Amino acid sequence: MVAPAPRPSIPAGVDGEALTLSVPVRCEVRTRALRVLVPRRRPGMRASRPRLDWRRLARLGLPTVRDPHGGPRT
Repeated sequence: MVAPAPRPSIPAGVDGEALTLSVPVRCEVRTRALRVLVPRRRPGMRASRPRLDWRRLARLGLPTVRDPHGGPRT
């Protein structure tokens, strides 16, 4: 991408630092070149699903084995 301007240079901010870039500014977009960290709990995010309880799932899905003395055994 090329960004022209009517001036020989433009003010810019890169990584929080103030810079002056000569015009035209040439930008390139690269896959996975930028890593953005955001908080898990932020405005506009839906509540996450609860974690899967594998033990409970196994108890629900697997047949119960009966103890020879009459009680259920898991």
